Amino acid sequence: METTKKDDIPMNDKKINVVINKRTFEIKLIDEHKVRINENLFDIEHIRLDAYRHSFIINGKSYEVILKERTDDKQFFILNGKQIETEIQNEITALLKKFQSVIAQNENYVIIAPMPGFISNINVIAGEKVQSGTKLCVLEAMKMENDIVSQREGVVKEIFVKEKTIVEKGMKIMQIK
Repeated sequence: METTKKDDIPMNDKKINVVINKRTFEIKLIDEHKVRINENLFDIEHIRLDAYRHSFIINGKSYEVILKERTDDKQFFILNGKQIETEIQNEITALLKKFQSVIAQNENYVIIAPMPGFISNINVIAGEKVQSGTKLCVLEAMKMENDIVSQREGVVKEIFVKEKTIVEKGMKIMQIK
């Protein structure tokens, strides 16, 4: 077992925003043993068990974290046996995301598979008007059903996959205009 050094923690400028279940948490590393989450200060100990498993003790409570897949802005992990998906943003990526959403309103929006899996259900048809949050399809991956939802309003221009098919990560699922 190896104790983490400050430089091993993957935080740009040691401050990030993490979105879990649509709630944003501002996390700032104060030093090797203190972290601020929003306005609360926590004592923290971190032990790297191996490349994917970590043990944290936060204010005396133990947490086991197993890291799973990571994309540019998402981290999937298991926390004490429960699968969690987080969106990770530093100040620059948060600003870029807002800017991109303004530009995207006038462009085609392509939904891509965030991970490999099985399209078990498609909930829309080409030509259908959708709102932000509309459930477009269901992607089964890692024994879980993941709802793929529209991030903006528009009209389904094209559907690239069929129900009951396997998709690879990054594969186009549908296009919204």
